[in-house]
Amino acid sequence: MVRGTFSPARAWRPPVVARLARTLGVANTRMLHIPQIDLSYTSQDFDTWKSGSRDRWAPGPLPDHVVNQANFHFAEYFVLAYFRALGWHGHRFYALGDWEPGNPKLAAGRADIERLFPAEKLKKFKALRVSVGRSRGTGEPDLFLFRDDGATMFIEVKKDQDTLKPEQIECLEQIHSVLRSDVKVARVLRGATSSV
Repeated sequence: MVRGTFSPARAWRPPVVARLARTLGVANTRMLHIPQIDLSYTSQDFDTWKSGSRDRWAPGPLPDHVVNQANFHFAEYFVLAYFRALGWHGHRFYALGDWEPGNPKLAAGRADIERLFPAEKLKKFKALRVSVGRSRGTGEPDLFLFRDDGATMFIEVKKDQDTLKPEQIECLEQIHSVLRSDVKVARVLRGATSSV
């Protein structure tokens, strides 16, 4: 269920970023309304995740650091499972830039991004990110999703009372503006029933 939108305040973005975006031929994204979806999980869902039973949310093997950090990554995989049930494919780990080229954790996501987005758009996006000092992935959304029909979406996941940071808003705006991909915020909240 989509429950409203998030509208970043105009004041946080320096004018230099807007000028740079115009120079690179990127549409001004200051008034982007980022849709938010609220998903609920139960205490039992989280306890099951922490106990190591994660097949419900992750169809394949998880990276070691996810397995070894039982209290982390639940919300991202919960949202990924929700969208997979709706016909989306996706990645928790990917890279929109050229950092960590030998990291096997990022390889599949990076390959799908290179397959789904034109090289010229990716080049423009990378140049914009480097120009604003975000060349190492700072602020990139938690999930990259795509469908067989070519639709793409990037999702920033927030659990319970977590809040969006300015660099996350900035990246979502740049993805939407340059890559022309849908963007969303998924808020995962403890509730009486489960969305997955």
